[in-house]
Amino acid sequence: MNMLSRSIIFKRGAHSLRDLIPPNIGLAARKIENAPASVVAEVDASATASEGASELTSKDFDRLVTFYKRIPKGPGPVTNPNSYRAKYLDSGSFTPVIQIIAAFLVGGYTIHHFMHI
Repeated sequence: MNMLSRSIIFKRGAHSLRDLIPPNIGLAARKIENAPASVVAEVDASATASEGASELTSKDFDRLVTFYKRIPKGPGPVTNPNSYRAKYLDSGSFTPVIQIIAAFLVGGYTIHHFMHI
């Protein structure tokens, strides 16, 4: 079994790259593709778009442009380290060694206590 047959995209039925386009862009592109040839020819031939073509594209593309304008640009904000690794291991602290020794002492005492009884 090759990698393509196991991929999620293949199982979901994406048979062309058009199916991999995000939904907002894909919806607008499909509306343009499914428009009658006469409407598309009118738009290409004349500088002003007919009412049918403007209804198909203007509103959809305006929503798409505003969506992409709201997406933040540049690197993300710097966050404080909240994980154990970032707090102790990456900083070179000796605290994890002390915590491991304490865990072994507590665990050893617990095992000794229950085995003794």
